[in-house]
This record gives sequence, structure tokens and C-alpha cells, in this order.
Amino acid sequence: KQAEEMIEQNMHYPQFPILLLETINAHIAGLGNPDKLIRMSAGVHFKNCIRKYWSIQKDEDGNIINYSGVGDENVNIANNQNNLNNNITITANGDSVYVIPEEQKTVIRENIVTIMCEVTDDVQKVLCEALSLISNVDFPNNWQNLLPEMISHFNSEDFHKINGVLTCANAIFKR
Repeated sequence: KQAEEMIEQNMHYPQFPILLLETINAHIAGLGNPDKLIRMSAGVHFKNCIRKYWSIQKDEDGNIINYSGVGDENVNIANNQNNLNNNITITANGDSVYVIPEEQKTVIRENIVTIMCEVTDDVQKVLCEALSLISNVDFPNNWQNLLPEMISHFNSEDFHKINGVLTCANAIFKR
């Protein structure tokens, strides 16, 4: 419980979603001890971070869900254009809502498909969910190279990669 609260608080820190992806990738590449639990934990937290902070979320009544205030007194919520560490959107009614900065979103979009193709099946499913969440918001307008990148992985002889891409394609196009 305490570890989960710490991770939730750190989700607003600069580069946190990128660090989660790098953790998963480091364990794929053998740069660290390839601990399955670390990969899975990083994958689940990455997916949750994407779900909560990729874009402004609204409930059934159209009210903004503000995850940024949950147990996090340390986040600077100033609407400061020079503050690259936090991307706070001020809504029409004055609420401040954390959203992952565009620079980080670009890095994530550029890497998630390749990383998703390399991980084990259990982590692949979690990253596929995250990819689907991102595509629901960004595809096709803000992620025009998603399909060409996915298609490029079909040239692989590795069934695992092809299956991962097909699973993600199914999740994306189901919507």
C-alpha cells in the first residue's frame, strides 16, 4: 500500500512515464536483472499513468476527474508556461489538471510499439492496453505513423512480435 502511494505521488514527476518504459526496456535488453515482477509492475503503473494523465478525463456527468490532487501535496500546480516539469491544464471552471507533457507523449508514441513487441506475453497485454488508450485519443491525427510502424513489425520472423501487433491492432480497431 505504501509503495503504491509513493508511485502515485511520483507519477507527476518529470519523465516518470518515460522512466517506466525505460525500466521495462532495460529488463528486456538484459541491462538489469530481467525480473518478471519488475517488468510487470512497471507495465501496470505505466498503463495506469497513461489512463489517468494522457488527456483530461471526464466522468459520466461531464465533470473533470482530477487525479492530480489525490495524495499529492508536492505537485506544483502553478500554470507556468516555463515549467516543463509539470503540464497543468487550467480548465474553464478554474480546476487544475495534470496532463503528461507533449514532449513525453512524443517519446512514448515513438517507442511503445517496439517495446511492446519485445516483452513477454503478460507485459505485452498490459502495454497493448496502454497503446490502445493512447490511440483512442491520438490516432490518427496525432499519431499518423502508428499503422506504418505496426505494419513494419510484420516483416519479422518472430511469431511473438507478429502476435503482439495483431493483438494491439484488434484492441485499437475494436473501438
